Amino acid sequence: MISINTKEELYRFFTSQSNTYIFGAGTVGRTVLYTLARKKLTTNGFVVSKREYAPDNIWGIPVLTIDELSHLDCNPDILIATLPDLHEEISKILNSADFHDFVTISKQLYCAMRSQQGDDIPDMSYILTNISKKIDQLNGRVGHVEQILTQEINKRFPKHFYVHTEAERKRHRGSLGKQYWSDENSNQQEKDFLNLVKGLDQDSIRTVSLILNRLRIICKKSGEQKLDIFLHDEQEQLNNLHNHFFPYIYQISKNMYCYSGYFLPVEHFEPNVFYYKYGIEFLKNPQSITGKDVIDAGAYVGDSALILRELTNGIIHAFEADMRNCELMHKTLGWNQLTEVKIINAALGDKDGEISLHIGEAFNRINTVMDISNRSLQFQETVQVQQQTIDNYVEKNGIKVGLIKSDIEGAEPMMLRGAENTLRTQRPTLLISIYHNRNDFFQIKPWLENLDVGYKFKIFHPTIPNFVVEETILIAESE
Repeated sequence: MISINTKEELYRFFTSQSNTYIFGAGTVGRTVLYTLARKKLTTNGFVVSKREYAPDNIWGIPVLTIDELSHLDCNPDILIATLPDLHEEISKILNSADFHDFVTISKQLYCAMRSQQGDDIPDMSYILTNISKKIDQLNGRVGHVEQILTQEINKRFPKHFYVHTEAERKRHRGSLGKQYWSDENSNQQEKDFLNLVKGLDQDSIRTVSLILNRLRIICKKSGEQKLDIFLHDEQEQLNNLHNHFFPYIYQISKNMYCYSGYFLPVEHFEPNVFYYKYGIEFLKNPQSITGKDVIDAGAYVGDSALILRELTNGIIHAFEADMRNCELMHKTLGWNQLTEVKIINAALGDKDGEISLHIGEAFNRINTVMDISNRSLQFQETVQVQQQTIDNYVEKNGIKVGLIKSDIEGAEPMMLRGAENTLRTQRPTLLISIYHNRNDFFQIKPWLENLDVGYKFKIFHPTIPNFVVEETILIAESE
């Protein structure tokens, strides 16, 4: 499958072919059309797999289904303009429909085009031409002209570029939003909220309120309408990501990727890790971690170790239950010359022994020891892995723990129960993910408060496209 990696290649594709179509009428496809407009280029149409939710046209350009395209008397050249994880599936669909002349757009090029959208405006004659076609269709009904112009301009220049779509709402309705807002017991909702925000600073209370209010809106809304839910300062932060983060992720070779001097064996540089750095800028006493060891629960391929290394010269104990990720972690550590990291192929929980690990399909990352019966994600297999408790591991190895970071897909309460003695005696700083389910979101902080060891808390949620609650972190520091 040929991939288009530069704008020059994109321009050549649309100038050298006579029957070009863009597969995908979403953000990626519209970004391609936007980029073509700046060169006064266009396409014969958009293609979608199903008519459901798809408009009849976008900026005057027709949107066809694969079946409709099959009935045209032409041999189309198709650019697959979707996110990379859909390319293989779409190519199979096209092949089964007897279309074989297609290419894909690379993630790197998409990010580069997207980042430029806020800086350049295409030739307005391109947009006005499409508007004039619609005006001609009105047969001189001038009263509708202003309405048509307003509609087209709002499509092209929306108030906010980043909005929440129906597909994203479906995802959030099945997570914390459904668990919280479907609860008939309003007294319990009030109790949970008050227990969570008790003692938090104003920024944390604001963060919690925004998350819950947005989930309420998402759960109540239905239909295709996009929701404008990001605040002005968040819009600016999202633009910064697209201008200064995503475009600087590069593929060095088939199995090596780079961002800002960091190297990974997978193309998975998460903003919450490499841009927001788990919110460690909000730590009030980071010097208390220096010289002590760090426990990294859910170390994945070593990405978090690269960031946590900035806090200490002690040993990072990287716990990762998936053996495949442990093997990739060795590459990460070697390429980044990261020493004093100990890889432990085990899960962390409330007892030692074996436990079932459900392996997710997304980046080998969404793995969990928790019940998956109510999860919408796909899991490819279940394997038996070793589980340890932090308390036993710390005692056995004589470790002085300065920080525990955890992102283990909802198993955080089990891990914390297995670390209770360490928390009571050493009071390490905590960076705990609390977004996987309602219990984590509302109960982890009160549980830690009940230990009565003097923790002060902050809740941090990084601003990331499409994420309403994901990556929310509870920061806990002892006084």
